[in-house]
Amino acid sequence: MITLGWSRCSTALPMPCHCLDAGAVSLVVAADDKAARARDRMALQCACAAALPEFLPVAPGRAVTAGDALDWTAENASDLLRCLAALAGRVQATLFVEKPEPIPGPRDAIDGAGWLRSRAERAQSHAADASDVTTTVRAALDPDIPLRTRTGPRAILVDLLIERAAAPSILERLSLELSHASVGRRKRRVAMLAAPLPAYGFADIGMPA
Repeated sequence: MITLGWSRCSTALPMPCHCLDAGAVSLVVAADDKAARARDRMALQCACAAALPEFLPVAPGRAVTAGDALDWTAENASDLLRCLAALAGRVQATLFVEKPEPIPGPRDAIDGAGWLRSRAERAQSHAADASDVTTTVRAALDPDIPLRTRTGPRAILVDLLIERAAAPSILERLSLELSHASVGRRKRRVAMLAAPLPAYGFADIGMPA
């Protein structure tokens, strides 16, 4: 069996998922052939996030056996309970904001000092872009909504942890305010808003600092 994540609830599990008793929490698992690939695990985790009152996912790129997860769960039960309590009734939404095309550098940036300078400038620009996007999205949200920004190869991703019951209205408002507008000073386009997702970006939210 492959581990998908943890929950405090063993009811309403989507097929073909199963629960294993791990004491204070339940281990959500699926048969090896149903969760062999990362995309299979992610699809099952999305179904769990939609069905369960709270669900703490394992990173979908990791194929963790149920035996290993049960041992780890016993050693970290209190932290798992804190995380699950923080995630109760919440799901993740992720906003994908296209990165602007990089400005071509001068020919002398191909190697040596020019290349290093160009690389540093690009890193600084990416950090400024991420900060700019975070500020713009934050302004459109309730200030109490947890928000985390990360940078991918082609997009800036903003993860939001939102109340499941309020998700439709929050997503509708975000779509109206952002989907047909530019985000930030450099006029980026909002490419996609995905939800509900497992709380991949907030799996540590209940952990002690």
